[in-house]
Parts: sequence; structure tokens; C-alpha cells
Amino acid sequence: MIVFKHHVKEHFDANPSLYSKENGPGKGGTVFLTFASMAMSLQADDREWCFCQSDVDKSDLEFIGNNQAIVLQDYGSIDGWHEFKK
Repeated sequence: MIVFKHHVKEHFDANPSLYSKENGPGKGGTVFLTFASMAMSLQADDREWCFCQSDVDKSDLEFIGNNQAIVLQDYGSIDGWHEFKK
């Protein structure tokens, strides 16, 4: 299942190696189930963001509502992290 993880861009500015494909949602992290729901949430926040897509086994997700889930183990990203453009 494709999910979308977001993170504050300032951490990527401080450590560009975080853009790597090996980095994705970590165990206990919250992910969005659709790009649209993530985009709505990030646009409402004044900070700059990065995001990635990850292919997560559905059994490794705990669904919490509002098009969000908690990841139950570490995953990488499909193609690295990207800056979210508002």
C-alpha cells in the first residue's frame, strides 16, 4: 500500500543525507494514506516540508482515522524525499 510521510524541511537542510531512498517512515511514525490528505494538512501549516512515498505492507499499519495510520516497522522510501511545494 502506498503511503505518504512528511517531515519538517529544516532537518533536511541541516542534514542533506536524509533525502536518501533508505529513509522513510520509521516505526511509530504517522503516515497519510492519500497525497491529497497530506497536502491539505501541510498547506495549513506555515513551515516548509518534505515528503516521501513508501510501499508499506497493509499489515504493518495501524489505522487511526482521518486518512492516517501509524507504521509498525521501519520502511524506506520509493524514490527518496522531495520538497513539498505549496
